[in-house]
Amino acid sequence: GKVMNLNSVSFNNWFKKFIKDNDIKDANGDYYNLTSHQFRRTLGTDMLSKGTNINVIQQVLGHTDASVTKRFYADVKDKERAEVFKSVGVIGNINQIQSNAFDNVSEFEWFKANKDKCVAGLCDGYCTKPVTDGNICPRLLKRQKCYTCSRYITTPEYLDAHKQHLANLERQLEEGVIYGEHYAEHFIPTIEVLKVIIERLEGLQNGN
Repeated sequence: GKVMNLNSVSFNNWFKKFIKDNDIKDANGDYYNLTSHQFRRTLGTDMLSKGTNINVIQQVLGHTDASVTKRFYADVKDKERAEVFKSVGVIGNINQIQSNAFDNVSEFEWFKANKDKCVAGLCDGYCTKPVTDGNICPRLLKRQKCYTCSRYITTPEYLDAHKQHLANLERQLEEGVIYGEHYAEHFIPTIEVLKVIIERLEGLQNGN
C-alpha cells in the first residue's frame, strides 16, 4: 500500500519474488527471466496498439527522440497490419465465393439467395452475415471497420467506389493537419487497408 523508490538491488530482489509468487514460467517450466525493460516495451506496445500518439509514448518512456520510439515499435505495427490485410476479403466474382467462408451451410445458402439484393446495403462490397440472432451487426449500423471484418467481401465492381473513398480520406487527412497529428491518425489505418484492397482489386481486374 505504499509508493517508494527502489534501488537496483532491492528492485531485483522484489522482481524475483514477484516472478515466483505469480508462477511465471517459460515453455520449459523454468521461471521466466523477466526484466524491467520488458515492462516498458509492453506498456509502449499496448499504448501504440490502442492508437496513442507516438509523441505521447515518447514522453512516457523518456526517449529523447521520437524516432527511437518509432524504431522500437514499428515492428509491432507491421505485424498488426499483416493480420489486418490477411482478413480483408477480396475476390474476383461474388458468385465464386466458397462455402468455407461461412460458419455453416444455412448461412451459405442464405447468402446465395440474397447476394443480388445488395446484401446488407453496403455501397462497396458484401456482408456475408449482417444479422446474428435477429440483431444487425453493430459494425454495419455504424459503418465502421467493415474493411477489416472477416464477414466483409469486395469485388472489382466496387473498385471505383474504393478509389473515391480513398481520395476523400486522403484529402481529409491533408486538411486535418491543422487539427494536429492525433486527428490525422484516425484516418491512417483505413487509408492503408483501402490501398491494399485497391491493389488487389486492380490485380484481379488485370487477370493477376
